Parts: sequence; C-alpha cells; structure tokens
Amino acid sequence: MEGRMGRTKSKTGRQRLRRAFLLPSRYGFSPAKFLGNLGKMVALLKRHGVVGTFPITATVLERHPELAGILDGMEVAVHGLRHRDLADLETADQTASMKGATEIFQTLKLETRGYRAPYLRWSDSMMEAVAGAGFLYDSSIPTSWIRGSEFDSMAGMTEALQSYTIESNTGGLPIVRGRLIEMPVALPDDEILIDRLGITDPGQLSKVLASMISAAARSGGHLVLQLHPERFSFFEKSLEETLAQAAAESAWVAPLRDVAMWWLEKRPGEHNWPQEAPYALTVSGDIDAVTLGDFIIRGFGR
Repeated sequence: MEGRMGRTKSKTGRQRLRRAFLLPSRYGFSPAKFLGNLGKMVALLKRHGVVGTFPITATVLERHPELAGILDGMEVAVHGLRHRDLADLETADQTASMKGATEIFQTLKLETRGYRAPYLRWSDSMMEAVAGAGFLYDSSIPTSWIRGSEFDSMAGMTEALQSYTIESNTGGLPIVRGRLIEMPVALPDDEILIDRLGITDPGQLSKVLASMISAAARSGGHLVLQLHPERFSFFEKSLEETLAQAAAESAWVAPLRDVAMWWLEKRPGEHNWPQEAPYALTVSGDIDAVTLGDFIIRGFGR
C-alpha cells in the first residue's frame, strides 16, 4: 500500500506471555472490575472539572452498553469496529469498518466526532476512510514526549518507543489535512510504562508525566495523554498530580473534539489556545475490552 503508514512491531513471545499473565489482574469474567476502575477514573476527572476523551471499540460498546452511562459527561470516540489492524486492508474494507462502527454508536444515540485506530496503526487510505465517514478528527499518530537522555535509566524505554512509527514532534499541534484534523497522541503511554517497562511506583510514573507536561509548557503544544482505564489503580496519583499542575499553570484542559473545533475555527495569527493558555492538555483512555470474555471473542474474530 502506497503512502504514509504507521507501524508497530509485533510483540515478542515474552511480551505476549506477560500480557496474558496480566489480563486476569485487570479484567474479570464479569464487567465489575473494569467498570469499577473506569468509574473511578471518570470521577477523578469530574472532580477536576475535566472532560476526558474515551475511544471505544464499537463491538465492545455493543456488548456493554452500560459504558455509556458511566461515561456520561465525557467525550466518546470510535476505536475501530473491532480491535483489529485496518492499515493494510483494502479501501472498501476500511470504509465498511468505519460504517459499521458509526452505526453502532448511532444506534446507542452516542455522538462521535473522532477516531483512534487500534494499535495506533494507520495509513493514508485509512485516514481517507476516516474522513469519508464524516469524522472531524483522528488521533492515531504517535509522537514522543520524552527527551532522548532524560530516562536512560529506565531500561527498555528507547526500544519501546521504537516499536512505533513516531512522527516528528511538533509539540503535538493539530494538523489540518483536507477534511480531517490529525491530533497526535503522546508516548510513552501507560501500556509502555506499566506493562512493558514494569514501572508501577507512583512516584516514577508522576516523574514521567511531569516531564511530559513540562515539554508541553516549553513548546506551547498539545499533550494528548493515553491512559487506559484498566490500569487506573497504578496511575491515579500521577494523573491527579498532572491535573493539579495543569490547573496551576493555567493550561487549557479539554477533550479532543473541543481542541479540534478550536483549531479548525482559529483565526490566522490568533494565539494557539483560548484565553492565551500556555499549552493544551487532553486526557484520553482507550476501551477495547471490558471482560476476559471480550478477549476470547476477539480471538474468534468477532
């Protein structure tokens, strides 16, 4: 397939084994464990007056419509029809996947303005399908927010980041490409930090997020955090501190749809952010499974 394409390297056997070992600690056969963590994450955001963005896999939402109630007051976005890589598919298949996903959200009367690709895997043709489906923005392209030498002591950080195709970091500023606004997502995310690197100490996690916030402040850019709800117990303290820091620095904290609309309507020469905020911050969290059964169903291609 011609054109730009974002790739992630396949997980090693060791990474797959670690992932399989961790799943029961994050999910149960009932939705209670996941929904409990999601509810706590939403409650934390609401305490800080923050609207987060939660991309959801459409078939998972269809199986667990109770997600909509917990996410009341938050933005929801589409995270694929199923949690599958679309980048290498034919255009017709990509278009059909977008149509199937949006129909599920419409049936549940959930408005969606944005899309994030499973595995952050994207291609030009997929982006065209996203635009053709009527989405305002896409948030699938990863950018690194860690300085090269800043976390050399964290073994595996460089390798983990290299498993993604990292776009040049322009401060994470939105990019208007035709009918679609690209909203880069920041790495490292919680999957890299907690699962791949095994960093579970709240102080260490806070240190990384504080470094990313500082980078946003220096660049005046837009930091899009990706923090999956199933790991909320690990990053609760660091997220609380991050939101407090952003408030103290008068950052604009907004969901992806609001940032995309602002960027689209911003006049030439106007300050990047409302009220001349020094930088923008979005908290996002993908939802691609609620129970262990969702992973079993995924294995059968449903």
